[in-house]
Amino acid sequence: MPFVQVQTASGSVSYHYTISTPAAASARWIDEKLPTVLFLHGVWLAQEVFHLQFTDTKIRRFNLISLDLRFYGQTTGPPLPQTYDKEAAADDIAKFMDALYLPPCHVVGLSMGTIIALQLGISYPAKVRSLFLMGALILEEPLEVAKGREEVCQYWMESFTDEDALLAACYGGYQLVCSNKPSSFVDALATNLTSYAKRNWGPEHFDEYRLATVDFITKRRSPTKEELSKIKVSVEIVHGMDNMLYSLEYCEKQVELLQEAGVDVSLVTIEEAPHFVLLSSNDVNPVLFSFLLSNSKEDVKPFSGDVVWSPWYSILRDAGYVSEDSDDDIFVITC
Repeated sequence: MPFVQVQTASGSVSYHYTISTPAAASARWIDEKLPTVLFLHGVWLAQEVFHLQFTDTKIRRFNLISLDLRFYGQTTGPPLPQTYDKEAAADDIAKFMDALYLPPCHVVGLSMGTIIALQLGISYPAKVRSLFLMGALILEEPLEVAKGREEVCQYWMESFTDEDALLAACYGGYQLVCSNKPSSFVDALATNLTSYAKRNWGPEHFDEYRLATVDFITKRRSPTKEELSKIKVSVEIVHGMDNMLYSLEYCEKQVELLQEAGVDVSLVTIEEAPHFVLLSSNDVNPVLFSFLLSNSKEDVKPFSGDVVWSPWYSILRDAGYVSEDSDDDIFVITC
């Protein structure tokens, strides 16, 4: 998977990214005849968190693009400035899109990624065709959730001198990501995370770690109605009903705020799904596909055949992932 150099406001960043098309799991260019979908990942886990979406034969009818955000995965660059916020992150993503000559995209955000996706729709409305927000974080962070994020951060930093602290950090992470219901997939994501976490978030980068995983989220402010009114595309918010941190009421208040700003917004709830609602892919993927299709004018043809290649299956398999549908790097999925 390739890298692209992007000149951001704080220096040159080498973004690690993936382009998947109907014809290739890892393509060099998008298919210009098809709509393009840009995926922005959540906290801690990098772009491979979207594996279950990239291996869906319906969603792979589109161009799919993902990337590791700054201080995540294999993306490298200068230290994050202490002033780094959602506006700066959206500006970085806009520059990333320019560097790859991307057309306006459907933007899919997950948790922390929804902060950036929404701001992209505010700051760069011409670059956004629609917004699909899973585990949306629009309002200010609830105090109790902010405290939990801070605790995970502290445990991680202590883990370099206290192995027991690592277990506590992992427990807090599992609670937010999957409501403490681990699976082979989540375990593999966590194992793969360790391959780059100590490099990105080691003692010499504790300041960036806190900023990238805590402050960026907890210090955000709620957007004003005037700001939200700049969003001119359809927005769909997806909430997992087994979310242990953010209540349905919190989610509904976000929907109301968007409605009051005149935004075309809808809410979908997924039973038994955690905050990282995309893990319930059998329920979420049809919703995502329907939303993308309804907001696309292009002729999106059915996927040719029932075999789809994954851009990340090899690294996830090496991390212990076992899928009932796996056959080396191939997934066979019924449409």
